[in-house]
Amino acid sequence: MPVFELEPIDEPLDNRNVRNLLQLMNSNPDFNRGVLGRTTITEEDLKENTEQNLNLGANYFYVKKDSENIGLIHYLPKNPHDGHTWIGLLIIDKRYQQRGVGTNSLRVLEGMFIAQKIGRVRLCVQHGNSSGADFWKKNGFTVIDTSVDEYQNQIDIYEKQLKVNC
Repeated sequence: MPVFELEPIDEPLDNRNVRNLLQLMNSNPDFNRGVLGRTTITEEDLKENTEQNLNLGANYFYVKKDSENIGLIHYLPKNPHDGHTWIGLLIIDKRYQQRGVGTNSLRVLEGMFIAQKIGRVRLCVQHGNSSGADFWKKNGFTVIDTSVDEYQNQIDIYEKQLKVNC
């Protein structure tokens, strides 16, 4: 299996990164439809959401294969609503899905969390996103609650305990 790396995105709102992030997000029209009710995300949507996430302390990473950006991850080290680490997004370019890229990228991210002594991570999945739910369950996440997201979508909240050496 090829090795995928996570590369920090220092300036997610600069023009080049906005173009790259839009391309990655819009390669997944079904995901966009489930979250926003439409197949494409506009530059304005992306900038507004990214700015909100950055204001909450989000860290952004490209998933890289060689020099190509093939995915995007962002997470909050400490969600202000509950104090836990949350994965906000793990999305892989549609052309690279079903090849282990998401699972491999998650393993790298979990390794980063463990190195930072983060023992628990949470995320949410919109109801109706069965492929997303299957992915997270397959990777050891379990549903701990239900709620609604900022777009008023019904969501399941997932959590995974990580093996952190004290």
